[in-house]
Amino acid sequence: MMSKAVLIISIACMIFLLSLQILYFISYSNQIIQIFGELFTIPSLVFVVFAFFF
Repeated sequence: MMSKAVLIISIACMIFLLSLQILYFISYSNQIIQIFGELFTIPSLVFVVFAFFF
């Protein structure tokens, strides 16, 4: 039960990261979106690693 929820959350994080990469390609010139992307990518990567270990 718990591992299934963690798997769903980690998949959602991976989809979120992929959508951020698409945003990078669409508006690479926009500096604000780059900063927001970096702010969101690092915690979500840490969360994915944390979700896989626990």
